[in-house]
Formats: sequence, structure tokens, C-alpha cells
Amino acid sequence: MKCRHCESSKLSKRGVRGNKQRYHCKKCGKWNFKELNLAVESSVEFRSKVKQHKRYVITCAQNNTKVHTGFLKSLLHMNAELIVIPINYQNVSLFNKNEEKEWCDSVKPFLHYGRFNIGNNVTILADLKVNPTATSPLSGLDSISGHRAAIIGHPQIELKSVAVPTYKYPKILTTTGCITERNYSETKAGKKGEFNHTIGACLLEVDGDNYWIRQINACHDGSFIDIDTLYTPNGKFKADNAEAYVCGDEHVAFISETAKKCTYGKKGIIDTIKPKYIVHHDLLDFYSRNHHHKGDPFISAAKYNSKFMSVKDEIKQCIKHINKTTPDYATSIIVASNHIDALTRWIKESDWKNDPVNAELYLETALHMVRNSKIGFSGAEVPDPFEFIAKKYLKCNYVFPGRKKGFRIKGIDISMHGDVGPSGARGTVQNLSKIGVRCITGHGHTPAIKFGHYRVPTMSRLDLEYMRGPSNWTNGGCIVYANGKRSLIIFVGNRWRL
Repeated sequence: MKCRHCESSKLSKRGVRGNKQRYHCKKCGKWNFKELNLAVESSVEFRSKVKQHKRYVITCAQNNTKVHTGFLKSLLHMNAELIVIPINYQNVSLFNKNEEKEWCDSVKPFLHYGRFNIGNNVTILADLKVNPTATSPLSGLDSISGHRAAIIGHPQIELKSVAVPTYKYPKILTTTGCITERNYSETKAGKKGEFNHTIGACLLEVDGDNYWIRQINACHDGSFIDIDTLYTPNGKFKADNAEAYVCGDEHVAFISETAKKCTYGKKGIIDTIKPKYIVHHDLLDFYSRNHHHKGDPFISAAKYNSKFMSVKDEIKQCIKHINKTTPDYATSIIVASNHIDALTRWIKESDWKNDPVNAELYLETALHMVRNSKIGFSGAEVPDPFEFIAKKYLKCNYVFPGRKKGFRIKGIDISMHGDVGPSGARGTVQNLSKIGVRCITGHGHTPAIKFGHYRVPTMSRLDLEYMRGPSNWTNGGCIVYANGKRSLIIFVGNRWRL
């Protein structure tokens, strides 16, 4: 490029303004401007419009990188509009860096560039380029799509829920996974990107204001399962029954009837995928004697007036729920959770003499705990009072994995509730994503995916007493498919799918 004022080639770049690159001429001292193509430096023509459809499959493709042909063939068997977001990686290791950015011919018909509103509450941000090696691709993007949910092209699958006013639809931010093979530089950032690279996609179903987002995780051959259908490069087939379904925190005393119907009702999730295991978090709310209510005379009055004071009745309500919703072919796994642990705290700290409603249950349970407490290999071992009481009434197949035994399904740890993190710290999405073990937890009432950590939302009502201000709570759970892959299920508009 030469100076348009003096024809000198001695120009230096001085930043970008708008969509123009600024150049300063060292000879005459004047400024020059060059229009930039902010889309992609490529000869490929990208689609700037999206066809109207009820179902969309969104993934991304890295420049100058081979497409996973098996996965592409499997995706084409879905009755959905395929959208491939082009992403750029400068340090491509398998191609000459000086080559023009190109994409394989097989995905060119599906490449889209721009910002697309789908339905009334979802935006696909195909014009947003996030570095493929970024370990937190959703960082700083909470408000970029306004009130709408947002889908961003990135090889790593990450998902978060953003707080919105309670009358709004849930706002989900998610990345897509990738349709191209691993292709990164021999650097620390490149190796981290290679490790987190997922052959996958985001499935979006839309019906007016309602939308449903699920993750598609492919196997090595490109096949994948969505709900009850197996998609392969050779066609689609009936999938094997799911390995497990992990319910969101249930809080049976305050369970949402809509969530209950979506999960356990006719044509609900359990009826559709027929899992071998049903995993329950925070089954017991323990509202009847919640320690947070101490000293509040009005909550005490409300419990008294509504006859909500019996711990035994609340526990029996939970067990009745388990017995009714656990099919003969399934086993219920009751995860040790902070609300269930509140029962142990009540036994330790309360005085039965001041609680005649619960005195008999208290004394019977405390006696069992006294008789069966012992010093084990690592110190004191005290029985779980909820397990002791529940076993009297359970009629289905069940497992209590406890806090230390652990329980894995297809290599995924499902025994952690999520309230306790590494080394006894408070559990978070971030610190549980770094333990190096695939896991599914609850506790946060909000869906999340970070590395190998999936967090399920809740099955409770979304306007509980202690929820104030904008909320990112949603109803839902997580499926563990027969192939060991996972997908979060988020309920929207009283339904769990289109």
C-alpha cells in the first residue's frame, strides 16, 4: 500500500477505527485509511440468512482443518437446519500459515456469517469470533445478546445461565462444539485447546417464545444419541435405553408440578429414555425444621398454621415420591446433599424436650446413631439418619452412595452434590471442573457445563421463599446416554422438548 497523498510506501499501522485500518505516512505525515473486511479473510461466500425451521443444529468449523466426515454425515440424518459457524485459528499446525483461510468443501454449503435471531428468545452469534484455544469462551459475554439466549461457535462445549427478571424466559449462553478435527499448535495454549476440543454441536428447537437447547456429543466414528434416537453416518436408529437420568434438585415438599410431569409423567423423560439409574439431589428439603428459620416467629407461625412441623411426615413424603416414580427396571440413587445433611444437624443441635411433634422420631433416630457410631480407619463414623429412616419405607431398588464411597456411571461420578468442593472448600462450577474427573452435580439450581463438569438445575418451584431479585434458576436435569455421552435437559414453557 502507498500513501494516497505522496505515493510513499513508508506507512506504519496506527490502529483501527470503525471498520478502517489507519496508516500514518512517515514521509508527509498524513493519514491513510483502508476499509477492512471484518468478516473473514477468505474467498468463501457465507450465508447471511437462516431458513425458518423448528429445529436447528449449530456447530463450528475451524479454518484450514479437516472435517470429521462421519459426524457431518450423522448430522445430515437429522430433521434440522444445519448451521456451521466459521472460526479462525492463526496458529494452524497442519497447514501453511500463509495460506488464505479456507474451509473444506463439504461444509461450505452450511457456513453462515452474521447475527441471526431464531424465534423470539434466541440469537446465534455467528459474527463473534472467539479464539479456539480460549478456556473460558463465554467469559464477558453475559449481556451481549440482550434478553435473548445466545449460541456462540467454539470447539469447547461450555454453558451458563444468566440471571434475568423472574417474568422473563431463561437466558442460556452456550458454545457449540466443533465439526472439524483437532488441529492446534505445539504450545501450552494449543495443547489445552486440543484437550478441550469436542466433536459436537448444539441442538436448538424453537416454538414461538419457547426454545430448548441440548448438547450433541459425538463418538469417535461421528455417531451420537439425541434422546432416544441414534444417529450414525449410515442412518438413524432406535437408541439403547439411557444409562442414567440425573434429576435437578428435587426439594420434594416444593417440587414444581410442571417439572414433575416433564420428568415422570407420560411421555416424560423417564418414560422416553428408560434409564437404568435415576439420580436424586436434595430429595429432602427439611423445611419443617430448617435451621435458617431459627428466631423467626412468623415462619414458625406459618408452619404451625399449615401443620408443616413434622419431620417424619416430610421424610415419608420424599419416600412416597421415590417409590412412585422409580420404575421396576430402574434403581434410584439418593445423593448425600446439604438439605439432607440438615437432618443430621437437627439431631445434633436441637433439644427434643422442646419439640413434642418430633420427639419420638428424634429419640429413635438419635438412639440408632449412638449405637452405631464408631471409630473407623479415618476417625469417627456416624450413621446417616436420613438413610436409617428412609430404608424403613423404601420399596424400590435404591443406593445411598454417601459422601466418601462414590458412584460412577460410564466413568462419570454422580455421587457429588456440588456443595463441597476440593479440599472441603465450597463447591463451584469452576473448582469442580478442575478435578480431572467427569462429574455431574447439583446444588446450584442453575445449569452449567465447564470442561468435564455438568451441573443440573432444579426441579423445585422457581420462586422459592429465599429467591430474591433476578434469577438464573431453571428446571431440568441431565441424561447419561448408553454411549457414555451427556446432555443437559432444560425445561421451558411447561415442556422439555419440541
